[in-house]
Amino acid sequence: MVTQPKRRIALGLFVLGWGAAIPAGCSSGDDAGETKLTLQISGSGSIDCSPGGNYAQSDMPATVPFTEPTLVQLTATPAEGWSFAGWSGDTTSTSNPAVVMVTGSMDVLALFEEDGAPPTTTITSDINVDTSIPAGTYLVESDVYVYGGATLTLQPGVHIQFGRSARLIIEDDGVASFVGTATAPIVLTGQDATPGFWQGVFFSDSNSTSNVLEYVTVEYAGNEDDTSSGDLVIEQGTRLALRHCTLRHSAGVGLAVRNNGYEARLTLENNVLTDNAMGAATVLIQQVEALNATNTFSGNTRERVLLGAGTDQTLTRDTTMPALDVDYQVTGSIYLEAHLTIAPGVRMLFEDDLLLDVTDAGILTAVGTAAEPIVFSAVDPTPGYWMGINFGDSNSVSNIMQYFVVEYAGQNTPWSHGAIVVWNGSRVQIDHGTVRGGEGWGIWIRGANYNADIATANSFADNAAGDFHLEE
Repeated sequence: MVTQPKRRIALGLFVLGWGAAIPAGCSSGDDAGETKLTLQISGSGSIDCSPGGNYAQSDMPATVPFTEPTLVQLTATPAEGWSFAGWSGDTTSTSNPAVVMVTGSMDVLALFEEDGAPPTTTITSDINVDTSIPAGTYLVESDVYVYGGATLTLQPGVHIQFGRSARLIIEDDGVASFVGTATAPIVLTGQDATPGFWQGVFFSDSNSTSNVLEYVTVEYAGNEDDTSSGDLVIEQGTRLALRHCTLRHSAGVGLAVRNNGYEARLTLENNVLTDNAMGAATVLIQQVEALNATNTFSGNTRERVLLGAGTDQTLTRDTTMPALDVDYQVTGSIYLEAHLTIAPGVRMLFEDDLLLDVTDAGILTAVGTAAEPIVFSAVDPTPGYWMGINFGDSNSVSNIMQYFVVEYAGQNTPWSHGAIVVWNGSRVQIDHGTVRGGEGWGIWIRGANYNADIATANSFADNAAGDFHLEE
């Protein structure tokens, strides 16, 4: 059951997106690599930042820039009828004032609670009827399921602390409507601010267009050394829109789409996935188009978006792969049974023995630019580390590779003769590319249609068997 909450606003914080440089003083901007402190207030009060100035609730969120690492004293002053309850974010204490050494991009929230409010609410049962939870602080000690056609609505200012290994699971016909605001975000966190303390939010086959998370921070979830776990986990045919959210401090990744989430449909806009131990996200090739440039994927322990969840994957719907602020790490071979268009600037790092295979139903269009080539490389820059790109019986005029690099591929085996293999009636246009560091041939062709200048329109280097081979 859900009992009446106390009038206490969420312990948590809101992380701003990165943007232009901040002038001296307080600003709502952000800039990667800058030494700065972002302040937020939950409840009613103000924060004095020394040095930096005094900031009222109307200034929130406020960013105080510094030119170098700075020791800052923060003093919280509650409004009449409110009391200071503590600090959250990159400093967690009840000291007032608190002293913080700002060494990079840091975030601190001051929590104020209304005097005379009742105790924190504990959510103790599953939710199978429509339930709306108002602003306040809540505790979930064990797994809670949302199912049976029920919609769980979290209102702005909700703060939920989860016990060790607890999960929030939206399954089947359950629906999640978690819509906060920039000044009253929803925060889902662990009782202990430790990565991996709880298991995160799970969506399992919840195929509702009403599933939406906006201005939500999910933090301190996931499992250590597990790229299929994270703050937010997607399974089966889930449909979800994620906007202006922050996924961070996970022992796994920020966002994890598991293999049984192959048909999931995701919308990602203006989110920040940062400070996660295993990378920003694990997704499948089916969801890669959702990873657009409005999102920030950098600032993680491993600067990668993992593609494949560790097993082979097949693309069955036309998709465009966008360039990100980090590389893709390909963890399972990719088989194209639809049209994959790769945007300029994409970098794909393949793990050992993996293949990008363009089947008879597939098409690959990888057109970079001179300034932003598309790079197909290896996690370990060793000749023949991955299998390479194979065109097998794909007779499409849209098979085009231009302004690209293929390197450290092309194992010299009976089934992998080169870094790029074109055969069995395939049609390709390949030019302005670089093929290098292969264990076999650079480009190997048999029984295919290709541009006549393929051997001279591309550059080659350090391919063990040779640069170009036409098998008669």
